[in-house]
Amino acid sequence: MRNSNNLIKAVSFILFATGTTAEAALLSRLDGAAYYDTALDITWLADANLIASNPINTSLYTYTQANKTKKWFANYMIEELNESSYLGQNNWRLPKTGPINGISYNFSGASNIGESDWGSNISAPGTLYSGSTINEIANLFYNTLGNTYGSGGSKNTGPFTNLETNGYYITGTSFILNTYPRDFVFTFSSGSQFYTYSNSNSQQAFVWAVRDGDISAVPLPASLWLFMSGLMGFIAFNRKTRQLETGF
Repeated sequence: MRNSNNLIKAVSFILFATGTTAEAALLSRLDGAAYYDTALDITWLADANLIASNPINTSLYTYTQANKTKKWFANYMIEELNESSYLGQNNWRLPKTGPINGISYNFSGASNIGESDWGSNISAPGTLYSGSTINEIANLFYNTLGNTYGSGGSKNTGPFTNLETNGYYITGTSFILNTYPRDFVFTFSSGSQFYTYSNSNSQQAFVWAVRDGDISAVPLPASLWLFMSGLMGFIAFNRKTRQLETGF
């Protein structure tokens, strides 16, 4: 019976270990080439400005390819990463955002208390929507890295490299405001989010690629889960049978 108890504990530990998430917010992946964000369940590239060493024009919104087709540079870069299966992955994307209130965007005015989608302290501790994960880059800035709103001074960049504290990062969401298409950008210099015209050529911004899920997660096959569940059921049945036979 002791062996049965030990086996139950061992199997239970396996199920617990594979079914829970580590408390650490950022977990190194691929020898530090990427970091898994356990709060958002996404993986960030460790290099927050991968294009920095590339001589291509870094204007965010316009890039003219060889075929003269004009497209957003941010989307072009993401396509390049996916077509080349960068780090063995082909599902890179831009960081996402959404209405901080979970219903609709609020552009009534710039807010420094995190209650508008235009301004700062979005998802910051102590605000109305504290800890919200709807805006991925704001959550990283305020919650995971522990930065605070305000310009001047250095910001915590965590384990990331080439994080442009004075640059802008597109959050990957387009929307219509006053009949014009807009896009959000986020600045690490102050922790503010604002919007700009989608067809603007003057706005310079940097691109940070992410992907859904853990880049190195290898889920247990369904057959193994079925086997372990059956094994635990068999052990429990065997134990109950012995108790009936022996009284122990």
